[in-house]
Amino acid sequence: MLLEGIKVIVLDLTNQYAAQLSPYYDANAEQPNIDRLKATGPFGKTNCKLNVAEGGSVQAFQAELKQQLTAFMADANARYKIYNPTAFEVWRQDSKPFNNQASMAQLTPTEITRIITEVGLELCSTTITDQAKLCIVFEEAHSLIPEWNAVASEGDKAATNGTAKAILQGRKYGLGCLVITQRNC
Repeated sequence: MLLEGIKVIVLDLTNQYAAQLSPYYDANAEQPNIDRLKATGPFGKTNCKLNVAEGGSVQAFQAELKQQLTAFMADANARYKIYNPTAFEVWRQDSKPFNNQASMAQLTPTEITRIITEVGLELCSTTITDQAKLCIVFEEAHSLIPEWNAVASEGDKAATNGTAKAILQGRKYGLGCLVITQRNC
């Protein structure tokens, strides 16, 4: 993929890729971007809004991620992005407010995987092409995109379906994926 100029985003729960790809990936240079993404989330725990969709920190996380991935896709020298979905604290508002408070839920790694995949698809979907632009690697995919009938929460079911939909739609826009899993296919 590197030789073909295909950008790669690795979703890695193991934290092993940054070390293994160190000849191609500068983790120290990337850390400020990771820190900016991390900074978008914690305030969401108390960010209660009348419009439930605006509460929490999902929108702030998506906006920062989109900004970073837009720059990544435009940078001819950039090759890899590596994210550990468990590293981000992102909150969604689950109920209408009462006395300026609402039920909040922290996004799971499966839900964060969906956001990253959908932003990747959005950035690729400007033109239909048969040229690969971006590949998302799902390391430990059985945890990132679990089988929908084996998840504990409804949020993970919706997230798994959203990720699968983005993967299935992505090929015509140059988005591919590499699924690395321990489950039997």
